[in-house]
Amino acid sequence: MKSQSSSEPPAEGQGSPKPRSKVLIVDDEVNLGGMLEDILGEYDFETAFAPDGGRAVELMKSFKPTVALVDFKLGSVTGLELADTFRSIDPDLPVILMTAYASLDLAVKAIQNDIYDFIAKPIDRSHLLRSIAKAVEKRSLTEENKRLISFLKESNDSLDRLNRMKSKFLSIVTHDLRTPLTSIRGYSEMLKLSQDISKADREKCHGAIDRSVDRMNGLIANLLDMVSIEAGKLRVEMAPLDYRALCEEIRETFAPVAAQNKVKLEWTVPQGPIPVMGDSSRLAQVLTNFITNAFKHTPEGGRIGVTVKDRVFLKDKSDPGGPGSIRAVLTEVADSGEGISAEHLPRLFEQFFQVETSPTRRQGLGLGLTITKEIIVAHQGEIGVHSEGPGRGSTFWFSVPLLPEGE
Repeated sequence: MKSQSSSEPPAEGQGSPKPRSKVLIVDDEVNLGGMLEDILGEYDFETAFAPDGGRAVELMKSFKPTVALVDFKLGSVTGLELADTFRSIDPDLPVILMTAYASLDLAVKAIQNDIYDFIAKPIDRSHLLRSIAKAVEKRSLTEENKRLISFLKESNDSLDRLNRMKSKFLSIVTHDLRTPLTSIRGYSEMLKLSQDISKADREKCHGAIDRSVDRMNGLIANLLDMVSIEAGKLRVEMAPLDYRALCEEIRETFAPVAAQNKVKLEWTVPQGPIPVMGDSSRLAQVLTNFITNAFKHTPEGGRIGVTVKDRVFLKDKSDPGGPGSIRAVLTEVADSGEGISAEHLPRLFEQFFQVETSPTRRQGLGLGLTITKEIIVAHQGEIGVHSEGPGRGSTFWFSVPLLPEGE
């Protein structure tokens, strides 16, 4: 193989130089092959030479030429036959045929075999360079067309997915807004029409209305968070906080929920402060989401365990190439509930994805886990889930960096 680099540097601002075009020369005349390599090397082509078909096929696979320059007569094989073999390896390869026996019949066969060009020997230098330049241009256009077609296909597939997501989104939002509105209207009508309603029933109606309003507020909050995430503007206000105190607040919130659902809720939290730089309301949102989901999927008599560990380690994201790690606090929410199939685990944090646990049961918009992931990412943390399968419970976890000691 021969190659010659250009004496001119790439223009400023163009970045990496464009890869040089490669020409595979196949001819049983070694001297002619050397001369062609010298000519093409002067014009910054990278070349490889093969004196026979066997070596040429080897170079096709290792050298990966842009263009092939092939003699018509190569002992037991013709240039036309070799061109067919080349295109079985690289269908887009332009092949230029060289021959000292030019004839109309050979020209017709060359056209029929999709030969790009036909050069008579002795080789005319200008014809050679012009033919190879045009072949390289054709190859570039073919590759660019393929790239554009692939890009268009990906874009169309993406648009199809977005349209399906939009339809699903509208369907879910319509359902999830209509359900609490129907409940509010029903209880409001009951209060308006019932003259002799008891105090207990009145409080029951008010409680149901309050829960429906809370549900709508939660839905709208999730939608607003997703809009912020899509715009790259999720609001996270970082400040030093005691993560243990945050856990205690959430523990008190869920104690009556556990009693009402007849589920054992156990907490394991280290003693003493757990200093974290974070947004307390956002971290509370993540932990609340995990525990709420655990209650949804854990039957009466089941168990939910919240475990906090403050001596785990994360890769230092401020120095991706470095070996360093940073201390973090890990929170795990494990339940003894329905569990999750292995095929669903990789998609749980996708927008609108839901695991259908029964034909009639729906879990809402399917945005909660997507939002929790973005919150943890904003904290330079990590998030995940594991489950041994249906009926064997699941564990959702996240970790965020601890404040360095002394801060």
